Amino acid sequence: VCTATAADGSTIIVPLLDRIYYDSLRAEIPERYVELDSADTLSFRESELNVNTEIEVYRQILNIIGYRLRENSSWTITLKPLSIEEGASDSLRRARANEVQEYLHRVWSVDISRIHVDMATSNIQRYSVNTEIGNRANWYVQLVPSDVRLLRPVRIVSPDASK
Repeated sequence: VCTATAADGSTIIVPLLDRIYYDSLRAEIPERYVELDSADTLSFRESELNVNTEIEVYRQILNIIGYRLRENSSWTITLKPLSIEEGASDSLRRARANEVQEYLHRVWSVDISRIHVDMATSNIQRYSVNTEIGNRANWYVQLVPSDVRLLRPVRIVSPDASK
């Protein structure tokens, strides 16, 4: 992942990933992603995101997407689950997409009609299944926005920049 840093080191621009990655044959959103309560979303501001690294941005992806969808009511998102590991099924793929859909709806109050699930896999990027890393890279739900600004990069301002 490429990031851009200001010459004075005060700002980092982090591209937003278009995927929620999974670790196992489970449907639940992995613990590495930060999940908020709906009450916490009232004070959430992308511009005030308390993160210092790219990884911390990725851990907040569901909240960034939820915030942006709530702020832009004409935008929609399509969830495209992929899972080609041993033991996976269409029901697991659908359950993963439904978990993401339910989180955005329940926590961020995004109308369910704006969050589509597309089970087609023909246009989804797949990685080699001949290696463990390649196989695991195929365990994701892809986020396909109606407006590319939904996935615009996140700007991190260094805490040292205010000194």
